[in-house]
Amino acid sequence: MNKERKKLTINLYDEDVFNEYGVDGDEILQEELTTTISNLANTEKISTPLELTFIKPENNKIDNDKFVKAFSNSYNAEISRKKHECTRCIITGIILLLVGIAMLAFDVFVMEPLNYFFYEFFNVFAWVFCWGGIEILTIELIQLIMEKNKAKRVLNSKIVLVDKNKK
Repeated sequence: MNKERKKLTINLYDEDVFNEYGVDGDEILQEELTTTISNLANTEKISTPLELTFIKPENNKIDNDKFVKAFSNSYNAEISRKKHECTRCIITGIILLLVGIAMLAFDVFVMEPLNYFFYEFFNVFAWVFCWGGIEILTIELIQLIMEKNKAKRVLNSKIVLVDKNKK
């Protein structure tokens, strides 16, 4: 089942579409442009394939192949960054959860028989760690996965560059 692509049009009013910095020697798009592209793409359902049409300014000097390569580099870098953030979330969440569980075990087996005040103190402290880990492993991780999938969708979109005077 091949879904029809949703066509989104972005006007490039300036020829300065490339960031002055690159990734591994390759050019990337201006951050403002990638933010505009992402925001426009996020107005559609994530399951909808996209066709991005860029209208270049009159008498432009934007090289089509260079633009497509910079577009690809920009979104590959974004996806890579989101993957690293997901890994960080998983590691942090698991550590918090394990610390919380260890503190609960310490609380139940050591502190409860000794002192009720410290038992309650460690009990609250342990649950804070457990809930923190659960929050990171659910809410934050799911949000990062959704952002990564949105960037993948934009990366997989069909790119069309059109000269303004040929439109």
